[in-house]
Amino acid sequence: ISRSGSPLPFYRAATLPLSRPSSGLTPSTAVLPGTEGAPPAAMVLVDLGLIVSLKLTFMELDWNGTGLLTMEKLGEWCVRNGYQEVTMTTLQNMIRMVDTTYSQAVEFWEFLAIQIYMRLELQSTGIQMPEFLRFCCQSSYPRGKRSPPRAPSRVPF
Repeated sequence: ISRSGSPLPFYRAATLPLSRPSSGLTPSTAVLPGTEGAPPAAMVLVDLGLIVSLKLTFMELDWNGTGLLTMEKLGEWCVRNGYQEVTMTTLQNMIRMVDTTYSQAVEFWEFLAIQIYMRLELQSTGIQMPEFLRFCCQSSYPRGKRSPPRAPSRVPF
């Protein structure tokens, strides 16, 4: 349910054969049955191995397990990986660009979305980064709620 109370559209992906693309990581251009009318971001196929790899990378960067990559954590990673020219202003701008929840940090879904966007070079397909971020980070729950509402403890008959 969206904030306005209307149901969010549900896009069903087709069952696909298990195979790796011969050209490496490339976005798919196939139209999947059951996804007619879906936004272009819904048409991107992502390998499960990539998602697992990115989750492990996020966990490594989030060394204290807060679920957030702060400017300090990202800065430490940049220094460890030889990106000495990255300034705090650059890091603030990077975070601001992907921070869909206004937490002033990068959450996992934001991290996943931007990494997939860059690794699959989705800009070459015409998909805009803000659109892809919104699609990947969308939630059917209002801000602040992380789980569905609980069922009533007593069901009236």
